[in-house]
Amino acid sequence: MQAFPIIPQTTIGKVFLGIILFAWFATALSVFGLVFNEPELIGPLPQSAFWHYLWYGVMHLVLIGTYIFLFKPWADTVDNTVIEPVQERESDEAEVIVGE
Repeated sequence: MQAFPIIPQTTIGKVFLGIILFAWFATALSVFGLVFNEPELIGPLPQSAFWHYLWYGVMHLVLIGTYIFLFKPWADTVDNTVIEPVQERESDEAEVIVGE
């Protein structure tokens, strides 16, 4: 049985997907008022904004990690593959354009 195509094949890809799904869930906790929803400041930001920016930062770090660990090695292997150009066929016969 084959898994859904959205689930990565590698372990690091599965870890990154899990972190992203957890970050979406953690962001929703503040939206529904379950966590960090008090009118207090954490540094210069209200608790809710701090919570959201924290998890959005985590999502961006995962995106950078995805590029470094998944996409860059794939692109390097594709770049190292030699693709030979296809030569044009030379025909002895001249092309004839027939008008109507």
